[in-house]
Amino acid sequence: MEENKFSSHNLGHLGIIAGIFKKIKFKERIDKLIPVSHEKGAKLTMGERIMGMIYNALGFIDNRLYMFSEFLEEKPVQRL
Repeated sequence: MEENKFSSHNLGHLGIIAGIFKKIKFKERIDKLIPVSHEKGAKLTMGERIMGMIYNALGFIDNRLYMFSEFLEEKPVQRL
């Protein structure tokens, strides 16, 4: 019999916010309003950038923005 392997990650309150963003298609709406050119070197869309700023404001307000990557080290970013 095969053993199922599961893993879990702590999203905290950011999981709720990510679920709402996905349900209302937040990123897609922002990207439609403010497109970016990947040919000019853009790595993230405007929707992704704005979502990152919102996540930062809701969970990492006591530290500097350049340290946000440390906050995300333990978060499953692909889920957010």
